[in-house]
Amino acid sequence: MLATHTEPGRRLFLTGIGRGSLTVEPTTRRVLALFTAENDRRVVEAFEPYDLRPLGQRLEASCGDRVLAAADRVVLPCFAQGALVIKDNAGEPRTVSAGIGALVAAAISGDGTTLVGRDDGTLSRIPLTSTTSEKIEPFRPARLVADGIASPDPQSFAIALETSDLDLAVSETRSGRRYLSFPRKDTPFGGLLAQGQFAFWSVGSAARHIDLFQGFAETMATFSGTTRALPGGVGQ
Repeated sequence: MLATHTEPGRRLFLTGIGRGSLTVEPTTRRVLALFTAENDRRVVEAFEPYDLRPLGQRLEASCGDRVLAAADRVVLPCFAQGALVIKDNAGEPRTVSAGIGALVAAAISGDGTTLVGRDDGTLSRIPLTSTTSEKIEPFRPARLVADGIASPDPQSFAIALETSDLDLAVSETRSGRRYLSFPRKDTPFGGLLAQGQFAFWSVGSAARHIDLFQGFAETMATFSGTTRALPGGVGQ
């Protein structure tokens, strides 16, 4: 263990999936933490990465269900509101409508592009160079898995769909997006993670991954007990 730190009187925002309230700002390597503030507001605080020394407030907003960061951009997706609070560099926060209603998943790629989605698989893309959203129609009739969007590389996303299919399948790349079609009985719990050519998730007490290029999937580990496993994070 390198360091521990406690913020007196503060409470991390509880996402319910074991992650989503902590992230690393790639350009500075600072740790960003999403806290609940007075009147149910959200505050993002920055910390030095090695000793967790407090570095001050990065962002405050009226909503935010996850904290995302890449390419000098910090994003707070507000799921129920269907909006994103976006802060670039030292600029002021801006609230941008995703244009598709309530959200169930959001991710940011290394180049700062943000992709969000609603339950029916409709997506909305917000590039780093803009705060205007681009609507993307559903890939197929399916349900977007909660927290089922992840970015394995800059300008690319993996999207998890719950389907009536019998087997897990991966689509070809479509404008930087690969869709993973999961059988309903094997739907990920706690969302999707991705790094390089792999996507990771948990189902029941098993942690699994799939090769996004070749489509080979396997169970990495099975945990004892009856408690569901949650995907915590994947490093470089």
